[in-house]
Amino acid sequence: MKRKTVFFLIIGSVLLLVVILGYCSLRKVSNRELAARRGKPMPVLPFRFLSPLHSLEGKPVVINYFSPDCDHCQYMATQMVKNKNAFKTCEVVMVTGANEGQTRAFITQYKLNELSFITVGIDTASRFFSLFGMADSPSFFVYSRQHYLQRAIAGETRIDSLSCLLN
Repeated sequence: MKRKTVFFLIIGSVLLLVVILGYCSLRKVSNRELAARRGKPMPVLPFRFLSPLHSLEGKPVVINYFSPDCDHCQYMATQMVKNKNAFKTCEVVMVTGANEGQTRAFITQYKLNELSFITVGIDTASRFFSLFGMADSPSFFVYSRQHYLQRAIAGETRIDSLSCLLN
């Protein structure tokens, strides 16, 4: 009986290690693909916006893919509100695959509707991944004033790492 337990523990550990290594190697490929996209023009945004999309012309743009029920996304929304002055020269376009009810509740809860530089859209046709190459929650795509990709960031990040790219 003890041998069986040890055997299954070893097999389980090996399988877990294989899964972790596989994930890490896929992540590296994804990062290389994102680096290859650097300098590419911003795609047309085919999302359904909950308020009119502001003019993006001549302004840096941060595109943020988020999910209303993601803890990291909630934290980032709080940080954007708290550090709103860091974004005063740009436009932030937040995009989600969630339904309209969840999205509006998120906007209200985190007071995003009070920030004039934020526009929120819903990816009703699930096109975000094909346009941007990843759809991790949260993801940030920072575009220059000329709308060329400067940096793509997967996951939670510090506000100053976004804002330093916007000036």
